Amino acid sequence: MTIRYECEECGSVLKIKDELAGTNGKCPKCKHKFVVPPPEGDAPAPSSKSGISKKSAAASKPAATPKPAAKSAKPKDDDDFDPADFLMEGNDGPNRPSAGLGAPEPPKPTPGGRKPISPPGGAAKIQRPAEATDASANAHELLSKNAAESRAKASQMPDENTGPKYDFSAVRQQLIDLLPYVGGGIALVVLAFWMANYLMGDPLPLPELVEATGSVMHDGKAMSGVKVILSPVTAEGESTSGKQITLRSATGVTDENGFFRLEYMPGVMGCPLGKVKVFMEPVMPSKTLSDQIPPKYQTGGAIVEIKETGNTDTLSFNFGAN
Repeated sequence: MTIRYECEECGSVLKIKDELAGTNGKCPKCKHKFVVPPPEGDAPAPSSKSGISKKSAAASKPAATPKPAAKSAKPKDDDDFDPADFLMEGNDGPNRPSAGLGAPEPPKPTPGGRKPISPPGGAAKIQRPAEATDASANAHELLSKNAAESRAKASQMPDENTGPKYDFSAVRQQLIDLLPYVGGGIALVVLAFWMANYLMGDPLPLPELVEATGSVMHDGKAMSGVKVILSPVTAEGESTSGKQITLRSATGVTDENGFFRLEYMPGVMGCPLGKVKVFMEPVMPSKTLSDQIPPKYQTGGAIVEIKETGNTDTLSFNFGAN
């Protein structure tokens, strides 16, 4: 237990160990000397506020028998009083008022040894400084102003989403898929243009050609289905434009009457002038026709000359005749 004592001079409230009751004490703050009162339940401590004089309080104070101390300690002189024996409460500064004898006991210290700090004058509300309140109000006003300006600017900016949007990814993918077909179509167009230019542009260089017809007979009977080939003896020749060209062979096929007409190339009738080798062979495999055609015509051993006229008589053949 502790003895609660209020200093008569400065009003400081002190808590004193109960084993020091009846001994001389000194206020740690104002150095006022006093006698430590007995614990609670005995006579109250003298107070200047009660209207009792210091001398009468001292005279009327009963002598209290102090409790035996754990150790035999000799009484201390007033000047040797140790303030560490007192548990002082409150009064952290010289201008802090005392709670008084009639004031309620301050809150007990919290666990851990810390004392709760109570504001001066009791449990008064802590008020914010005026400067902090003004700064908070100014900050709030500034934030509100900035938010209003931002909304105004946003309302004035054009809306980017008002126009229609198009997704070109699908179109791009379709173009990539169609690229091979488009490339093939372009290649075909170029090839067709080149062929048309080739056929309809500069004429194909041709040698001088003459009409050549004839007939193939065997014992006076027409030999049908015989292919007649006239190959120039000299492969090199001259075109009608004076260019040196390679001469081709002229061919013809006999009809049911054994008659044939020579063709230099598809769509171009005639045969080059000069000596040619004569070849004959069945159009379709036929042992009968092969036996009726003399060997020298099958190997190109027969040579005739194509002239400007009279080639029909030159190309009339009658095999097997006596």
